[in-house]
Amino acid sequence: MNPPAAVSVSPRAGTCKICAGRTRPFADIQANRTCEDEKRPVFEPSPRLIAYRRCTACGLIATTDFDRLTDAELAAEIYNADYVRADPDFAGRRPFYKAAQYGPLLHRLPISIRGLDYGGGNGMFARLMGEHGVHFDSYDPYLGDTTAPTGQYDIITAFEVIEHSRTPMQTLADILAHLKPDGVLLFATSIQPRGVTPDWAYIAPRNGHVSLHSAASLRKMAKAAGTRLLSLSDHVHIIFRPQHPATAAALMHAWPLDDVLYNASMRGPAHLLRVILVLRALGAERSPGLPRHMLRSLLHIGA
Repeated sequence: MNPPAAVSVSPRAGTCKICAGRTRPFADIQANRTCEDEKRPVFEPSPRLIAYRRCTACGLIATTDFDRLTDAELAAEIYNADYVRADPDFAGRRPFYKAAQYGPLLHRLPISIRGLDYGGGNGMFARLMGEHGVHFDSYDPYLGDTTAPTGQYDIITAFEVIEHSRTPMQTLADILAHLKPDGVLLFATSIQPRGVTPDWAYIAPRNGHVSLHSAASLRKMAKAAGTRLLSLSDHVHIIFRPQHPATAAALMHAWPLDDVLYNASMRGPAHLLRVILVLRALGAERSPGLPRHMLRSLLHIGA
């Protein structure tokens, strides 16, 4: 049986939640679409459409369709027992491979680290980091430890969190309130591909993906908060206060910089230059592969 005709419920006017720029309609996405639908549909198609709009200034793609819900209502609609079907890695593989990636790296830093996993779900990542000798607390407003953290941390991780925020500037402000002045936010969210279309799998209402960032919207969000952004790839980023870069500098000394420059080069020379300037501000060593990365960036102008 065919599903009933879909109906959009979003308002058709608005301003960007990051830069207050004008937004235009981008796509109406059926409410049960998940990131997993690239492989096969997870849920039955929904008759409801979620309207996403795109900022003409910074490129943020966002919906306001869930803004009217309370946190409890949103948890009941999105972050319920079926959420793991939309994001099976959330409580499965992700905490393990993230801990395997970041545990040894943070343990090697020449500074002591007290960390907070913001949006940490059931707290598995924090527990695994402890096994690597790095103390982490966990906080999640919907799942796991819902008690708001106290005190401040050297590093805050937020993996697959920012895209879930209905109020991205407020979420960043809350994270920064728990970050020491010289601390660093290490977070993961996918940047829109060039020429993004409604088929991009990251636009997934059933995953709770309500704010999909461009490189420009992330930069503007960081700048508005008085911080600086460095994208390490199209998915992993750091934010730090430029007046107090100690922890960010220590992290970058341990990070494979050629990987950072390679990823930056794939977005063209302007993006590569921005990344180089931030790395130099953090005291990163000059990469011997820089000429190769610069050439590659020129080949990707307009790609």
